[in-house]
Amino acid sequence: MKQPDQCAALEELENLAEQFGGHIPGNPADLWDWCIDQHKSNLLQLLAWAASRSLNVVEGKFPRPNAAVHADQIGAAIGIDMREYFKPTADNYFSHLQRSSIQAAVAEACGEDFADGIKDMKKAEGAAFAQKALKDKDWLPEPIRCGMPTHEQQTDDDMGNVETLPVAAE
Repeated sequence: MKQPDQCAALEELENLAEQFGGHIPGNPADLWDWCIDQHKSNLLQLLAWAASRSLNVVEGKFPRPNAAVHADQIGAAIGIDMREYFKPTADNYFSHLQRSSIQAAVAEACGEDFADGIKDMKKAEGAAFAQKALKDKDWLPEPIRCGMPTHEQQTDDDMGNVETLPVAAE
């Protein structure tokens, strides 16, 4: 990431790391006893967060067909809504696409007719047009959309009241 100080998601991940780090015992020998004392929802939240640290859905040279599926499942489990953390703009997204991909994004969010004029624009104009067109839309690029759960998720009510994680004894 070129500008990590402008990334709300990265800041949130750092906050979660600090939150969980303050609760988990520092001595590995105490970990299992601590886990047994935790509420199921707390352990699932911790597990989902820990698993999310291993996700990478960046499309690279070699495709990983299940990467997005796994990210969707983890995203649904932790209830993340990436619209809270990312708004596509000309600078952070559209200027990195080919003009046809910019047009496809606008078409998906606003309709084919609305996006049709992008094919005659220069790339920078198309990126600026896309930013303006999608400003008030809830559209996100496919790789960072966290999908609906693949099965019915338990809610906190199903698991009882969620308690905050207690701080581990030092």
